[in-house]
Amino acid sequence: MIFEEHFYLNYPVEEAWRFFTDFPGPIMVLPGVTQVDETSPRQYTGAIQVHIGPFNFLFRGDMNIVKIEPKTRQVVLSGSAHDHNLGSHFKAVAYTQTQPVGADRCRVNLEVQVGMGGVMGKLGVWLLKPKAHSIVQHYAELVSRELATRRNQAVPELAQVGY
Repeated sequence: MIFEEHFYLNYPVEEAWRFFTDFPGPIMVLPGVTQVDETSPRQYTGAIQVHIGPFNFLFRGDMNIVKIEPKTRQVVLSGSAHDHNLGSHFKAVAYTQTQPVGADRCRVNLEVQVGMGGVMGKLGVWLLKPKAHSIVQHYAELVSRELATRRNQAVPELAQVGY
């Protein structure tokens, strides 16, 4: 299954790009993340809770940073995880690109190619696509808050400009 989503941030592209390449920051603000541990450079383990329909999943797994391409502002991640309570699992590759949309605005494009099994694999695209959209929109809010916090910590006067 392929999920394609995007969101906008009211921050300059370079500021957003710095955040999206400052790991584990972009992982830590994913909705539902409960744990992130760096196992080696560019490799992480962790856990994330996701509620889909009547099911509550607690996935534990690995994430690898496959590529960080500054010229095109692309990041590629791969990962897999299992929920042992409900017997679900997935493997995914996520492609992101951060693009300028003006001096103080950027667009973040996401494409996630995912294979799922167990209960999650049986839920169907009609339930999973809206959930993916909701998660991405929540992620955009969390990223925006984190960017505001970072900006405020760096130079308090600049915090007024953000989202």
